[in-house]
Amino acid sequence: MTTISSPVTQAQTVGDWGYSAAFLQPILLQELAERTNVLDAGLIVTLDGVSGSGSNTVRRRQVGGLGYATRMDSMATETSPGTASGFTSTYSDVTIGRYHLAYEESAQRAIVAADPVTLDFIAGQMVNSWVATLRYLMCTSATGISTAKGTSGQALDTDDWFGLIAAFNETAGFEGQAIAMLHPEQVTDLQTSLRSYTGFQFPEQVQAQQAWGSALGMGMGGQLLGINVYKSVDVQASGGNHVGFAFAPGAFGWAPGDTARVNVPLGADPVAIGQYGLLLTKSFNGSTSVNRVDGNAFLGVGRVNAAVLPQFRVLSVND
Repeated sequence: MTTISSPVTQAQTVGDWGYSAAFLQPILLQELAERTNVLDAGLIVTLDGVSGSGSNTVRRRQVGGLGYATRMDSMATETSPGTASGFTSTYSDVTIGRYHLAYEESAQRAIVAADPVTLDFIAGQMVNSWVATLRYLMCTSATGISTAKGTSGQALDTDDWFGLIAAFNETAGFEGQAIAMLHPEQVTDLQTSLRSYTGFQFPEQVQAQQAWGSALGMGMGGQLLGINVYKSVDVQASGGNHVGFAFAPGAFGWAPGDTARVNVPLGADPVAIGQYGLLLTKSFNGSTSVNRVDGNAFLGVGRVNAAVLPQFRVLSVND
């Protein structure tokens, strides 16, 4: 029992009758998280899945040395015999893997909770977790690109950017829009370098080139000297460097496993999003009175050979 003295104050009564905080209902603020969606942005193409194929790998066949790639020979005379030519073949694979995410909630928590973060609310967020997984897998795949631009151990600068442009321009047969995915720090370093670049020594140009690094939605930072720039914190790091990358549209592809083919008992309340390779299920453990939601995704990400579409790692210091 607490003795309350006059005058009665909030400090005396809060312990027995009050609350340490009053919540604004139904407001729930969600912390910042990157929302770059590489699928909606068109940075990765959807391939046919493995469903019913008998394999967990899809393969794209590649041919070279035909058509535009091979010139006709000049013959010594009008009756000289010609020599038959050959061609080259190779392939690129995308292998499906399983990715999982689960959350649990006790029955007592569900009974007394005064906030909107129910297990159903959490389950509804799993599609966004799938988006984050696809983006991460794309950035991870990019570390395997063989040709690098930029300078290891140094900040990304204007000279590196012109070198990247030259690499696209000097790729025989490349026509189209180049795309770059950079770590935000790489974008900052490039902006810093652009401030001293003599081609931008006028107020209008300076304002324009600094604006392109701002978030414009889906992680897009704008266009710089003909290259569409996106940014992501999922860009990988290796050897003290950020490993950004630049590529032609279509270089990256992903393939799903159609989860609509999975026979799940109705009691699990399954939700199959087959085109994403995503399957959500629920379960209840009576011995612990815990509800659980599981998300399983079956997908893979891969790249075509650089001989088909140009692709470059973009290296700069991670400091």
